[in-house]
Amino acid sequence: MDVKYIIRTLKPINWLKGLLMLIIGLMNSRLVIGIGRFIANLIFGPLIYFLIIVSGFLLVLFIKISQKDSPRDKKNNKIIQIMTIVLYFTAYIVCLFHTILYNLSILVPILIALLGVIWLISIYYGKDWEKRSILNTVIVSLLVSFGLIYGAAVNDINIPVSLYFFFLALFSLQFSKDIIKSYKKKEGEERIDYKEFAASVGAHMTKQIAIGLNLIVIICLLIPMLTGLYNGFLYFFPMIINVILLAMACIIILKADLEKSYKKSIPFLLRTGIFLEFLAFIFASV
Repeated sequence: MDVKYIIRTLKPINWLKGLLMLIIGLMNSRLVIGIGRFIANLIFGPLIYFLIIVSGFLLVLFIKISQKDSPRDKKNNKIIQIMTIVLYFTAYIVCLFHTILYNLSILVPILIALLGVIWLISIYYGKDWEKRSILNTVIVSLLVSFGLIYGAAVNDINIPVSLYFFFLALFSLQFSKDIIKSYKKKEGEERIDYKEFAASVGAHMTKQIAIGLNLIVIICLLIPMLTGLYNGFLYFFPMIINVILLAMACIIILKADLEKSYKKSIPFLLRTGIFLEFLAFIFASV
């Protein structure tokens, strides 16, 4: 198995994104608990979510390579599957310990259990799905953005309304970026048994989905201004720049023939959009 392919699939940079979102989620509900409890959550929360993120990206790798039939690949698949399950259950056990120790809401283990259901279904059914790249894209986007909801829930069951819009905005933008990147042909990685998103659903449909997702992001970035933020003033500036860039991305996606020519400007705008989202979420939380 190619090391570069494994690293590209595991995407360590996205582990950091997910952990950052967890911390932002904790910050947005910090005022309802004491400083001692907040510090404890700041220790346990990232630990639990890191284990979940790694197990999730191992799951993505497992789904990608599960159809390879050589004895060595089958052995690697089994190892990855076991590691995925072990890391997830370790995270869940630590989550239960954290919940009981600090008398947290039952919502916290329920949220992690829901991810476990997705992991279980994906392990046993997703690997055989012809269009499993769709499932992988959903899992990656969920891992990057779910920390917002989980982090807030660790502090208090009453999750700020703005975080639901932040979650949907980040999930949609990460999803949009990844499906646009699926147009790009990576030399030496084309495989008959695994089709990237654009190849699975078609170029035209991928464009429509990407535009729709970017419009959802724009709406979800604007609405939190009406819900009450810790710092709406600082949030406004990166948010409005992001809205403009995403509108530009929508126009380019609409006009571009991505099936014939890969436009580097589109993923650049979407990556910049994700960075500005992070910046906006941080500013909104201080």
